[in-house]
Amino acid sequence: MGNMSYCRFQNTLHDLRDCYENLDDQDLYNDEKEAKSSLIQLCTKISGEYSIGFDVGLDERKIDYDDNTLSDVEFEAYCLFEEACEDSEYEPMAFHNVKNELKEMGYDGVDLYETLAKIVNSPVVKQYVENGTIADREDLESVLSAAGKRAATKELSR
Repeated sequence: MGNMSYCRFQNTLHDLRDCYENLDDQDLYNDEKEAKSSLIQLCTKISGEYSIGFDVGLDERKIDYDDNTLSDVEFEAYCLFEEACEDSEYEPMAFHNVKNELKEMGYDGVDLYETLAKIVNSPVVKQYVENGTIADREDLESVLSAAGKRAATKELSR
């Protein structure tokens, strides 16, 4: 049933929040994946067209992300993480659960986003963090270090 004009925004807000909370879901049918992508594009368009007049803090070189304000250094690290996602065709939101796991391991600030950027380049590590196979900082750093050495060796052998 369509939304009635007197409550369309209230109903849609509730549904949109549900979608946002489930963006990490991977078990989606193709139609649902396409709808998810279209929804993200529409939200981006809405944000671009209607956010004028809202204080988003960009004038101060800080952004509001996950209800926290990032410093310039954290913002730069976050941008590197986003670039890594673009290069690998991941959406940054695909790392929401990994980010939470890293926070539980004690990562924060620049260290958090630099580690996320490394994980983007190692999908197996992402999976291991999400499923709890890698659950502490020492193990994660060891695995990422080994993965980095292998990548460097491959690059040198070319």
